Amino acid sequence: MNRYDLKVTPNFDTFTFDGDVAIVLTVQKDQLVGDLKRQVTMHSKELCYVSASFSSSANPKAVTAEEIHVNLKATTVTFCFPEDISADVESITLSIQFSGFLNNQMAGFYRSKYTDIDGKEQWMGSTQFEALDARRCFPCYDEPARKAVFGFTMTVPAHLHVFSNMPEKESISLSRTSKRVSFLDTPKMSTYLLAFCVGEFDCVQAQTEHGVLVKVYTPPGKSASGTFALECAVKCLDYYDEFFGSPYPLPKLDMVAIPEFVS
Repeated sequence: MNRYDLKVTPNFDTFTFDGDVAIVLTVQKDQLVGDLKRQVTMHSKELCYVSASFSSSANPKAVTAEEIHVNLKATTVTFCFPEDISADVESITLSIQFSGFLNNQMAGFYRSKYTDIDGKEQWMGSTQFEALDARRCFPCYDEPARKAVFGFTMTVPAHLHVFSNMPEKESISLSRTSKRVSFLDTPKMSTYLLAFCVGEFDCVQAQTEHGVLVKVYTPPGKSASGTFALECAVKCLDYYDEFFGSPYPLPKLDMVAIPEFVS
């Protein structure tokens, strides 16, 4: 089973972000032929790379990529290593450091403008990965069938809120101005289902009859605008649980009013 541990640090002054991802990859022994013994190719779009390396139980010392090739047309990146990937191990851990852009295209990890309670323009960051734009945020196998577990961490200014698919695991104060927020592991799922949001928010919340916490996030000072959406979400979630005979699979459901959203 593949796993991604993704760490992201956005910068709203430069509209960029720094990323670090550790990916556990299952070794397909029958595919380790020729140059493929020393290469890993993944999806990637509009990302810049700092370094990449892999390690395994057979070779815990990291092997650093000597070449990184980006294919703009195919939206892929290939990491070339000086040593073979061993066919004697079940998996390797690929560690990649990279950076990207908080774009204004409403795709990938992108920025939206809103007005705060003082009438000043501010920025929030949110994701739109469906169907092929997770690759704009981090190198991955961006195909629905390639499911994995995701662990997510974001470092943000201390006054901002950040939330993701799963409940918060811990929030650590790094300084007077920044904090690092980590989330519980997701179920095994496709890359396009990973989601996160960062900015200033108000929220209203309620709980379904089956114990799922539902929150509706809005720009600051506009939480009253989320009450109708909250009522609908709670009723619908309970109805779907009963109608389909299958409970909602996560412990919470977040909805957020994003000023710029492609749908």
